[in-house]
Amino acid sequence: MAGFAERFVRDIHSHDRKHVTMSLRYLEKDILPRIGSKLPGP
Repeated sequence: MAGFAERFVRDIHSHDRKHVTMSLRYLEKDILPRIGSKLPGP
């Protein structure tokens, strides 16, 4: 899940936003620790 989230921010989100610093901070500090190493479901 972490790999998908990082790829999403890098490939999709960064093209739409000028500054992705806050998004990356939320992702690293709040979201990824909660979902951990879960695999995406079907």
